[in-house]
Order: sequence, then C-alpha cells, then structure tokens
Amino acid sequence: MTQKKNGASLLILSVTILFLASLAITYVRAPAGPSYTLGASPTTLNEEEGNVIITFTITGGSTNTAYTFRFTMTKPGGTGQAYCDESFSTDSSGGATQVFTYPNNTQTWNSVTGSVRTDVPGNYTVTVVEAAPKSVTTGFPSATFRVSSVLTVRIITPTQGSTVQRGMNANFVATVNDVNGQPVTNAQVSVSIPGGGQMPLNPTTPSGTYSGSYRVQRSDPSGPWNITATAYSPAPSTTNNFGASSITVTVTPSQLIVSGLSTYNEYGTPTGDFSPGDTLYASFTVSYPTGGYLTTGSFSFHVEDPSGTTTTTLSSIYDSTRNLFYTPSGFQVAASDPAGSWQLVFPAQSLN
Repeated sequence: MTQKKNGASLLILSVTILFLASLAITYVRAPAGPSYTLGASPTTLNEEEGNVIITFTITGGSTNTAYTFRFTMTKPGGTGQAYCDESFSTDSSGGATQVFTYPNNTQTWNSVTGSVRTDVPGNYTVTVVEAAPKSVTTGFPSATFRVSSVLTVRIITPTQGSTVQRGMNANFVATVNDVNGQPVTNAQVSVSIPGGGQMPLNPTTPSGTYSGSYRVQRSDPSGPWNITATAYSPAPSTTNNFGASSITVTVTPSQLIVSGLSTYNEYGTPTGDFSPGDTLYASFTVSYPTGGYLTTGSFSFHVEDPSGTTTTTLSSIYDSTRNLFYTPSGFQVAASDPAGSWQLVFPAQSLN
C-alpha cells in the first residue's frame, strides 16, 4: 500500500512471517509380557472314566526362571473346588510347557470343597494364576471340559422283530460305548427276561462287548417280549454313567414232548393192569423239542375210559430225587368202571 505525506511518498510493505518448527515424537514400547495357553483333553468324558490331561504353556517369560502357578478346578454348579500348585522353570527363550492331570496327579489336588473326582455331570473349569514370582497378575487363560453320564448301549442279538420259541435259547450280545465312542470294558450290563427281573451279561471279545444266554421257559408268557439292555459304569456303581437300549421279540409256544410215561399201583409196583379197588398212579418226563428236560411246573392229563369219556383229571408235580413228574393223588378204579383199555391223555394246550 502507498500513501503520500508531506509530499513524500511512503511505501509500507505488510509482510506476514510464518515460523515453522518440526516436532519429533519417540514411541517407547514396553517389553512384551509373557503369553499363556491352557487346554484340557479330552474335552468330553464320562463320569469316573479316567484322567483329563491339562497342558499349560508360557512363552515370552523371564528366561531361565523358576515359576509356580496355581491351578484351580471348579466342578459344575459349584459342587466342588480344588487347587494344585505346579512349579517349573523356563528355558533360555522364556518358554515352558507343563503337562499334568485331573483328578489323579503327581502333585496332589487339594480339595477346598467337595470331592476331587469327575463324579458330577456338567462343565468343569480350570483356571490359573501365577503364584511366584508374581510378575504378572492378569491375562491368564482358562479351560473347560465336560463330564457326561450317558453311555451308548446297542443290542446286537437278538434282532428287532425276531421270534424265540419256548425251550429255545435267546442269545444276547450287546455293546457299550462311552460318550467319545470308545468301548467301555468295566460296565455292569443286564437284560430283562420275559417273566420279569434281570439277567447279567458277561464281558467278552471284542472289547466293550457283553454276552449271555437265556432259555425261554414254559412258564414265560407268549407274545411280545420287550428286551431292555441296561449298562452302568464303572461297575458296581449304579449312580454314575448309565445307558439303555430296547428291542421287541416274540415268544411263541413250543410243543413239549412227554416220554417215559408209566403207571403203577398204590404199592408202587409198575403195572398196566388194574382191578376194582386198585389205585392208578403215573410218572413221566417232559422235555423241549430242542433238548433239555423241564424240572418245574405242573402237568395235567385226563383218564379216559374205553368209550373215550373222561372220568377224572390227574395233576402232577416234579420230584427232584427221581427227576420226573408224578401224580401224588391217583385214580381209584370203581367196581362200576367198565373193563377194557383205558387211556391217559395230555391235552394239546397243556404241552406248549
């Protein structure tokens, strides 16, 4: 801008001066702290099945330094808690790996509350803190594993919908597996039988297989038989792991065989000739068509005169000393009874 004053010219220059300065920023990083990992294997197991392997690693710690870490196991729903102290040293890189187990471990787990066992189904949580030298107080990991009380039971034989005849053997084969599909070798396994109750199955090969045999009795009801195989483990516990499986088979009648039928009088003398006043008794054995004699129950038969008319019915019981059925009450021949050939007749329905 130019101005005139007193005849002279005055030149005024307006200048803006900018001062520029550079700012240097230095970032200071603290040394990286240690990092940790904590894992549990297997992640799922059955109650009281065995140990869980716990693996703890430290990286970036102080080199060649002795550490002590406290591990705390909390059971499902707070039903129990225990701790275990593990001491070890890092290597020249500041790293180390410690492997230990729960519930059985070289360093004992100390119970705070409840039992030191995998005896409650649900999630178990293990946490860790540094006990010495306590250089880090935060950022520690945790791990979980799940305990299940479920077993998988499969009935291999007999098969669903099959038929079993009275007097025949029903052969059972069942398998038991844990929650991870592994065979269970210490189970208590049984199957239901037709008349009620349970029959135990015994361990066999291959591993996790149980077998047994039951002869269907004449007294067992015919028709549908619901077979339920149940398994508990570890035997003999019935409060931990459990599994069951059911199938239905059909029990059919079997035509029994009467053999060795003989008659004798009131003096015990075997005879086939009877006069008025004599008393007729009978004895016999009963067997299944597949073999094997019956030793229980009672069988009845008719005494028919020569015309085929039933004059009386006699019942038998089993005599274990003679291994046969006999009639404790006989038939006394009356003077009015017709002479001729008489018959002892077993009704068909009484022998199935």
